[in-house]
Amino acid sequence: MLIRGTMLRKVQRSLLLGVLASVSLHGQVPLRPPSWTSAGSRIVSPAVVATWITRHGRTGDGELELVVLWRGSPGWFLKGGQDNGGGSSTWVGTSARGPRGSPEIVEHQAVYGGLELNLHFNRRIRTVQVQGLEVVMQDANVILVDRVDAGEDLAVVGTRWIDPQVSAPPVRVEQALGRSSELVAFLRCDASLTNPLVQGMVQRICRELLR
Repeated sequence: MLIRGTMLRKVQRSLLLGVLASVSLHGQVPLRPPSWTSAGSRIVSPAVVATWITRHGRTGDGELELVVLWRGSPGWFLKGGQDNGGGSSTWVGTSARGPRGSPEIVEHQAVYGGLELNLHFNRRIRTVQVQGLEVVMQDANVILVDRVDAGEDLAVVGTRWIDPQVSAPPVRVEQALGRSSELVAFLRCDASLTNPLVQGMVQRICRELLR
């Protein structure tokens, strides 16, 4: 019972971090600028963690500029011990700013299952470095990464486009992913985890995708 309770707390913390991870570069200010940025990561299926970068208008509604789907073996994000198995996410905008004040370069790091997941997004020329691998986005806004827990066998297996519209933070990236049957299939929602408590939680997220 103690093991189950510890695992449940880890996953609850991970999911909560995902909900709260959308942080404005400009912090909590009374008046938002015309354009501002949020980013975050969260578990979205038994096999996938999603990272997103979103540009918002003054009302808070926004568009997904980039989504990276990190897929590995089922439950990979819970490996690595209690300290890092639950997941964490940090990001920072760097380099020169665009005409509306948003950073032209966005860097993001997430830690899940003892793995550091790094991306470097150049908004101006729309290129992304994913774990050091360069991806040219062109008109796409989704990157599919597979075998994330397989070391050097990690691979970028494609790019896709989805309707980018999202509501004000906290960003519900699973609602956008649910607009594409191909991306829903990539998530492997049919996979099973050995812990029934964790399985139930990720299956609830997967049901959100199908609404």
